[in-house]
Amino acid sequence: MRAAIVLVVAVACGGSEPSPTGVERAACRADGSCEVGLECWSAVCVRPPSADCGAVATRLAAVKLGNYATDEQRRPMLAELRAQCHAAKLTAREGACLTSAGTDDALADCPRALLPELDGVKRRCLPLGARVQVMVDDAGVPADLAQEASALVVEQCVAQAWPKEVTSCALAASSLDGARGCLSSLPGADRRSLERKLQRLVIRGATRRTPPPDPWAAPGSLPPACVAYIAILDQYAACAKLPPDARSAISKAAAQMKTAWSGLPASSFATSETACQQAADTIRQGMTSLGCP
Repeated sequence: MRAAIVLVVAVACGGSEPSPTGVERAACRADGSCEVGLECWSAVCVRPPSADCGAVATRLAAVKLGNYATDEQRRPMLAELRAQCHAAKLTAREGACLTSAGTDDALADCPRALLPELDGVKRRCLPLGARVQVMVDDAGVPADLAQEASALVVEQCVAQAWPKEVTSCALAASSLDGARGCLSSLPGADRRSLERKLQRLVIRGATRRTPPPDPWAAPGSLPPACVAYIAILDQYAACAKLPPDARSAISKAAAQMKTAWSGLPASSFATSETACQQAADTIRQGMTSLGCP
């Protein structure tokens, strides 16, 4: 009998699982947090008084509809927002933050603003993206790359939830270097990653080159084969295996051709194209036979 009692007690005591934390009437988590809708009071997660969802709905309806909506417009919106408040189990403290907020920015700073358009991080990050685009434009980066830079900053700002002091500092900066200094409080890896990506955009913009003009674009231009022919003459004149006087003569001939052809009418382009192509082939053969590059 004693053995049976000991066995039953051992099973009852040893088989129990540790109580969960963070749930209602249980101990708070190690960081002092509880599940949504609960608060940590005296190290225990409890359900505090609920928010006044009617007042919360009235305040948020002003954001959704403005202050001049009709009663017919407001009634369904108020019902929807009250239901959303109840479903979210908004606490009295959270509700008081919303109802006392005088501006949309103040609403966005509340712990749970409920409305997506009041997401505090996004509201801080979107203006920052526009400011970065202006600063990158001023640095001479092409418009498409400036848009990429703006989107990149917004993406990382939202994903990493940049704090208000960082976004406010960057918005007030007058240059990219100034904005970069505002990021010093971010984690090092995040900051370096963003800087590398932005720097690549700046380099891409700086190394872009304007494409050469189309030789057919306007009267007075040269056909492509004639442009290539003059370039080959310039290369031939630079060949060290030619006597100096021959090099000088070729260089002068190329310069004279450029001057003479500056007013070449478009009507003669077809004939000139063929002649330049044949002359270029001849010069190439001569350069090859002499060992000129």
